[in-house]
Amino acid sequence: MNRRLLVLLGICAIVLVGAGIGAALTTTAGESPSPLSEVTGGPAPRFELQALMDPAREVTLHSLEGKGIVLNFWQSSCIPCRTEMPLLQSVYEHVNGRVRFVGVDTTDQRAPAIAFVRMVHVTYLTLFDPDGVAATAYGLYGTPTTVFISADGKMLGRHIGQMNSKTLAAAMKQAFGPGVST
Repeated sequence: MNRRLLVLLGICAIVLVGAGIGAALTTTAGESPSPLSEVTGGPAPRFELQALMDPAREVTLHSLEGKGIVLNFWQSSCIPCRTEMPLLQSVYEHVNGRVRFVGVDTTDQRAPAIAFVRMVHVTYLTLFDPDGVAATAYGLYGTPTTVFISADGKMLGRHIGQMNSKTLAAAMKQAFGPGVST
C-alpha cells in the first residue's frame, strides 16, 4: 500500500511540475504585471564599443548618459530580433529623442550585422561587440535582451526575449514613467 501511495504522489508531483513549467512557457511577457526583471537601481556596467557603421567612432556608456537608454542586444542570426528591431525603431521615432535607443550587435561579424541593420531599417545608434565583452558584463543569457538604463547610468531593469508592442510600452512606462509613452 505504501509503495502505491508513493508512486501516486510521485506522479502527482511530476504532473504539477509539468503544469507549472507549461504555464510559465505559455505566459507571454505582455501578460506579466512587470515586464522588467532585475530592477536593481545599481550602476549599469560600463562599456566602450565601436559604432557598427563607423569603426573609428568609440562610444561609451558615459557618453550616452543624460537621457534614459534602451540598450538592445541582438545578433544578425537572431530570428526574433528581425521582428523586434523594427518595433524598437518605431518607438525610437515616436519618442523623438526623449530616450536614447542603442543596439548592440554581440558575438557576430561586422558584415552580416551591417546587412541585418539595413534589412530591418534601423537608424538608431548601433554598436559592435564582436567578442561579447559588453554582453558578458550585462549577464546576457541570449538575444534579444533589452536593458533599460536611467539618465544617470543606473540599471532600471531588463527584458529577456522578444518584446511585442504591449510589452515594450509597459517596459518603457515602468522604466521611464508615463511621460515617455510609446
